[in-house]
Amino acid sequence: MALSMPDPSSQVQVPGFRDRFGERVIVPQPSGALLEYLYFVDLLADAPFFAQALKYRVARLSSFAHSSYCRVRRVQQMAERDDRHVLVSAHVAGRRLAEVLEVARQARVLPATPGVLAAARQMMTAVALLHDFAPDGFHGALGPDRLVLAGEGRVVIAEHVLGTVVSHAVEAWGPARLWRDLGVATLTDPALAQDGRRNDIVQVGLIVLAMLLGRPLDADEYPNELGWLLQQTTETAADGSRAPLGPGLRDWLERALSLVEGGSYTALLDAQLAFTELLQGGGYTASAAAWDSFVSVCETAALRVALPVVPAPPPSVDDAPDEAALAGNEHEALTESEKAPSPVETLQAAPESHDAFSSWPTTVPSESAATLLEKFSATDSPASVSPSPRQRPQATAAAPPAVEPPPAPEGALPKVETLFVSPAATGVEPELEPDDQSSDTQSWQAAELDAGQETAVGGRRKRQAVPPARRIKLLLVLGTLLAAATAAGVQAPRLWALVFDSQRSSGQLTIDSDPAGAAVTVDGQFRGLTPIALPLGAGTHQLDVQNGGSLQSKKISIAAHETLRERMTFPGGHDVGGLAISAYPKTGRVTVDGVVRGLAPVNVSDLTPGSHTVVVETPLGVQEQDVMVQAGKLLPLTVQTVSWVKADAPYELEVSEEGRNLGTTGKAAVVVSPGRHHLEFSNAALGLKIRQIVDTVPGQLVVAPLDLPMGTMNLTSDQPAEVYVDGQRVGETPVSGLAVALGAHEVTFLHARHGQLRYKVTATLGGPVRLIGTFRK
Repeated sequence: MALSMPDPSSQVQVPGFRDRFGERVIVPQPSGALLEYLYFVDLLADAPFFAQALKYRVARLSSFAHSSYCRVRRVQQMAERDDRHVLVSAHVAGRRLAEVLEVARQARVLPATPGVLAAARQMMTAVALLHDFAPDGFHGALGPDRLVLAGEGRVVIAEHVLGTVVSHAVEAWGPARLWRDLGVATLTDPALAQDGRRNDIVQVGLIVLAMLLGRPLDADEYPNELGWLLQQTTETAADGSRAPLGPGLRDWLERALSLVEGGSYTALLDAQLAFTELLQGGGYTASAAAWDSFVSVCETAALRVALPVVPAPPPSVDDAPDEAALAGNEHEALTESEKAPSPVETLQAAPESHDAFSSWPTTVPSESAATLLEKFSATDSPASVSPSPRQRPQATAAAPPAVEPPPAPEGALPKVETLFVSPAATGVEPELEPDDQSSDTQSWQAAELDAGQETAVGGRRKRQAVPPARRIKLLLVLGTLLAAATAAGVQAPRLWALVFDSQRSSGQLTIDSDPAGAAVTVDGQFRGLTPIALPLGAGTHQLDVQNGGSLQSKKISIAAHETLRERMTFPGGHDVGGLAISAYPKTGRVTVDGVVRGLAPVNVSDLTPGSHTVVVETPLGVQEQDVMVQAGKLLPLTVQTVSWVKADAPYELEVSEEGRNLGTTGKAAVVVSPGRHHLEFSNAALGLKIRQIVDTVPGQLVVAPLDLPMGTMNLTSDQPAEVYVDGQRVGETPVSGLAVALGAHEVTFLHARHGQLRYKVTATLGGPVRLIGTFRK
């Protein structure tokens, strides 16, 4: 029994990013996850090598999964598109680097060089994971179009299964056409043009160059204009000042772009090591915050103030939406949008959920970024934006004279449109079919109509009659609101009196101390640090002021409307303080402000009041912590020196890092140092190996978000029988292509006359489980 794949044409679709490879459509799933369908352009789809090369690459990288990559699900043939193959991936919410650079070009915004270097470092680390996965692991089509900026400094690589397609395309069309028509850069030397890993290095260099320039590269700039571009490239400081490209970064770019004869990088590891040396000893720094700031600036630059919108004429009976579009015929809608770019209808945001094939929460995007980019480029006239295909009328009635919009209230903000719209910020409710509307919604609609709302039918306005049942429900709701308002009115004088009585019977206490920063407690309740002004009720209060180990207490009396001032002086308050430093669970050497103080636990009692940096070095790593020292007080400080990692898997996995075995995940957790780790989770019996970046927190347990692959079963029997896997019915024999979790399973064949057969099998990545049940006759 073959597994059936969902047909995206029967589901809600959202137009996504479009580039020279094709157009992407985002399809929400019933589980809340999002899938992204890439429909390739004719140039690729019609190529004789395309389908087979794409299928091979997807199968070859089927077990490769990492949070730095968009997970590829499958290659699927679409009947509604002449059985063409599409690439189905898990959608990652974020902006493509190409979109951000295009906005930066139009807004003339340059990213700070530390931000560019931070994004480049993360990108190279992700590409290196693919190179390490298999001997023929490479991307082949890297570019700004295939980098997703997923927020918080994350760079996620998309569509990493195009390498074999690119290799065949280079052989068939040549490097020049591949760059001109698809925007994929390869080495110009025909003998090296199919070296996928060398091409990845060149493509990484071009991406870094584009980020430094603050714009995508044009078609005529590679490869002939690279030397001239490097001369024009500058470094941008955080304050926006620009300087010529430094010799270290210029040399790295020249070698990455294969412009240095005999000195170009031939392995990505060499480029990474040189890049690390550039950051450590070349006077350069990397700042993820600077890159996030640049992306934020581009988002702000994409905003524009819209002109007042003239109210549209009343719709006529011919203004019905296109039936094909409402029925989900997205192919026709997309084709129409190619003729006239238009806004995309805002869809309902799906609840955040965990996708079985992805470790990121997902939501339905409200608008296509490419469509909104066209809004950014358009003139300010509302008439320049074409209506959506779903809203375009079949016949246009004569428009009445334009009505002058009412003036905006004082202090009102102008209406703006943005290039990137967060689904949670749109505030747009989902559109409901009449049958899906709840009775409460219908009641409120009826209430609005009954209160004087009118609907347009055939160009005329007609009042709607309200059914008696809805009128009764409306009256009940209004009655409840009236009762609540009456109760509030009855209680309002009492509440008002309480508030004003409190204000009439209060005074104010102002407390200062020498030195400042003493802790203030009134009547046993901590109120803040000096200097401080506190409202107090009239009467007697207990005041305690503590500075370090010194405490001063006194009774104070305050009258209504009185302002009382108290000043406490602590002799020796400006003297030293200290820290009682311990490390858990691993001990280590303690350094305070660069001075070694011994092995933990240790007391350091000669510190001046203020901020100090404590470093604890253990065999697992170095932990650094900033702490505030108070005068005259020895403060306890416990530095957590380890973290714990577990994997959410139904089977045991060996955990290693850089070839060093750390332990096995099962009932117990693996101990690691706090910070970022490049871990490898493996199970030799299942043929499973997963690489995952895990960020750990000192003293806390982190569950690694592993994207576990599935195994396959092909089940048959000599007699027709029902098949159960782990007690769940999966169909009748033969059952083929059944996806199951890796590990041990129990398979049961049930026949009405011959009884049942039970088998214990293990699903692995080595191949599908092939099981034949034989009944005794």
